[in-house]
Parts: sequence; structure tokens; C-alpha cells
Amino acid sequence: MAAANLTFIPDLDVTRDDLTFKLRVINLWDQMCFYKKNEIWSIEMILMDEKGNKIQATVSKRNIYRFKNIVKEGMPFYIKGPDFAALKIDTFKLTPQDQKLTFVPQTVVIKCNDFSGHEFGFSFVDYQNILSFAHPQDKSVDVMGLVVAVAEIQRHDPDKSKHKLNINIQDAKGLQLHFYLWGDYAYKMQEYIHNNPHNRRIVVILQFGQINVFRDRRSVNTYFTSSKLFINSHIDEIIRFNKSLDGDDVPDSSTNTFSVIPSKQLSEYDDFMIKNKLNAISEVWEPVEKCSFVIVGTIKGILQNKTWYYKACTNCFGKAVPFNGSDDQQTKSYVCHNGDCTKDTTSVVPRFMIPIRVQDNTGTLTLTMFERDGKYLLKQSPKELVKKTIETLIKSQDLWEFVENGCPTEDDEALMKENKRKDAKALSIIQQAVHDTMFSKITASSTAQEAWEVLREEFHGDSKVAVVRRQSLRREFENLAMKDEELLLISCKEVWTM
Repeated sequence: MAAANLTFIPDLDVTRDDLTFKLRVINLWDQMCFYKKNEIWSIEMILMDEKGNKIQATVSKRNIYRFKNIVKEGMPFYIKGPDFAALKIDTFKLTPQDQKLTFVPQTVVIKCNDFSGHEFGFSFVDYQNILSFAHPQDKSVDVMGLVVAVAEIQRHDPDKSKHKLNINIQDAKGLQLHFYLWGDYAYKMQEYIHNNPHNRRIVVILQFGQINVFRDRRSVNTYFTSSKLFINSHIDEIIRFNKSLDGDDVPDSSTNTFSVIPSKQLSEYDDFMIKNKLNAISEVWEPVEKCSFVIVGTIKGILQNKTWYYKACTNCFGKAVPFNGSDDQQTKSYVCHNGDCTKDTTSVVPRFMIPIRVQDNTGTLTLTMFERDGKYLLKQSPKELVKKTIETLIKSQDLWEFVENGCPTEDDEALMKENKRKDAKALSIIQQAVHDTMFSKITASSTAQEAWEVLREEFHGDSKVAVVRRQSLRREFENLAMKDEELLLISCKEVWTM
């Protein structure tokens, strides 16, 4: 096929349907149906031209039978007459292109025997650019490094795709990068280590990874099934990297071995039955030192007129207080009480801190239920409970129509004045009920309806507002229907002298 008739990826023209590309399939995976897990929804690909430009491509479900046995990963092809589709704005991108190729019935795919481009198309990103936030978070990254630390696979979810492996890699300069391997990628790494116990130098390449930010720290993750993982593969890039590790100026930490990161995660059985001893409530009134133990008891209720959430630092989830030392609703800056937090000032988010009364056959004790257990039992977040509380308060004052329909217009001046008063009252209830971070988002709202729309978008999105149940926090616990004879295992962590 004449080179003059070929189009390179940056030169594609979406107004034409007769373009011909010369491309290599450098990544290919099946996108499974969300509702039918064993059914293929589409075939997804990353294609590369001879200049190294990349673009995403897709074969929809109805056209899979036409192309499934033709397109193969690693193979170059002439692709004539594909269609184009726009990628969603502000979403994570595997390639720099805003368009993707779509294979339609009219698309012709012919095997190519003279492709002169790269085989894998790596675009490595320097560790420093990732760690310093120079590389945008919504763009994929390729990284390579020596494995210097490996943790155990965390299997806290029945879904294997949510199992993760934490590893640290290091470049030839001694700079380290942290990243997670999820699902099959985690087991691929574990299997390699198990099958090669004497090979303690492991060099990996993660292609099409995603940058993740947690508590101001950057790491790289595999991205669903779109990433590619190379482990000590016999390819030029890994061979050259290994040679660079053998140089005289390599940091001492770049050795032929890796350490095992001790796991801090415990199974529920280990946590309750092995690691911690069983105590009765009567035995824990006056602990003299920090300790951990298990109580088998029944939640009898929650303490009324007590705060059930706290303002948590969005960086470390420690307790935060207003920067000026006051509790002014309009305060936007906070100081975190956690001495290890990396931020001097921070914003806040509500997190559970529920005071509960627990009873066994020796006594009754007040304990605090924090975020993880609170969300597990209530099946919702503090934000959602705040929203329900606001809704209940407004309805109790017969003001809900002002939230749903806005302030009605009346010809009668007196009626109009009364409607504005009621709307202002509903707005005041919303303003007083929300936490400080959300308050700053509704300050521009002049009516109850405007403020409620802001809250609804924050909690559930624009047009996906779920039908919510209208119970208070106490009612949520009652709905657990916990009978007296039913027991709840409560792990009492870090109990100090009372």
C-alpha cells in the first residue's frame, strides 16, 4: 500500500471515512459486560503508528465477530475506513488523543509485513515528574524500575479484581516509587516470585499505569485491565536497565534483592480470635496501659445529644479545628491536630465518631464507632446522613415545597413577604445543618432550592438522585433489628487509662 495514502494519527480528520492507517496493536483486552460478567461487551486496543503516536480503538459488541480472529496483540495492520468517536472530557486517558478509532462493518483490516516502528511504544516518565506533581494525573504513565520491596496480597474483598499487591520500585538513580498491582496483575507478580525463588533481581515495566494521589503522596496503579506488566522480560529496555544497575555509580540500595513489607492487614478471624484476647466489660474499666482486646456484646443504642461525627482533615483524616480557634461556620481554613500531617492548613470532611452503648452479661460500656464500622453498619456516609437530617428538619417545619419547587410568586404583597420568610427559614436550616466545607459551597445560594441543588449534586450527582429513606441516626440503628440474644463482636482498639 502506497505510503502517500497513509495517515498518521495526529493528522486524522474526523470528517472523512476513507482514511487508511498503518498501525501496530500494542495492547489488546476484552471489556466485559457490567451486568453479565462472562459476556464480552467490546474489544479495546491501543494502536501505534510508525512515528510512535498512539490512539485508543474499540470494536463494539455487534462487530466483534468480524474482527476477533483478525486483530492480534503485537501485530501491525493496515486499517482502512475506521470511524471515529470522541472520548469523554475530563476522564482518564490512556493516550494523548481526544478521539478513538471504532471498527465498523465497512472497516478493512489487512496484515502488514513492513512496519518499521517500535515494538512496544514505551513512553517512560521520570519518577521525579510523578512525585513532584509535574505529570498530569489524568494521563497514563509508563514506568520501569528495580523491585526493592514487596508486600503480601491484600484479599479483603471476595472480588479477585479488588485484591492488591503493594510494591516499591527504584530507578538507576536510587529514587523510589510506590505502586499497587490490582487483580490479575498482583497474582502475576506473586506467581513470578514463587516460581523464581533464586532470582532476587526483578525489573518491571508498568505500561499504561494511572497516577493515584492519597494524602499528598503519589503512587502508580494498574488501570483495570488496560495496563501491561512486564516482569524481567527479555526486551531491550529491561536489558539496558539491568546494565545500568551494574555501573560503579549505582546507589548501594540498588542490590540484587528485595525486602518483604510486613503486612499490617489482618483477616477478621485473626483479628478477633488470635491476635487479641477476649475480655468482659467488667475487666476493662481501668486499663493501666495502651492495649487491644475483643468484647463480645450487644449494641443497645447510641448516646443522644452527643456529636456523632467529627471534622476530619482531608489529607490524613485526623481531627481538624478552625484556623482562628473559633467555631465560626464561615471559617474555611483548618489546622490538623495530627503532628505527622504534611499540611499546615487543610479543608475538612465529616467522618463517623458515633458514641454507642455496648452491654454484655457483666456490665455496660460506652465505646466509639469510627468511620469504617459506621459505614459498614449504616451502609452510607456521614454526608448522606447529614442530608437526611436536613430533609427531616425542613419537612417537620412544613417547608419542603420551598426546597422542591422554590419560592412561589404571589400577587398579594403580604403573601409574597410570608413566602420569602419561609424560604429564608428553610435556607437557614440548611446552612446551620451542613458542615463547614459544604457551607462554603452554598454561601452563594440565595434560596433554599438553590442550596439544596448544590447539596444534591455533591451527594449523588446531577440526575442520579437516589430515593432516600427518612430516618434519623437512631432509627438507622434500630433498623439493624438486633435482638437481645444477638451478639456483635466489637474490636476495642487502643484503650487508654480512663
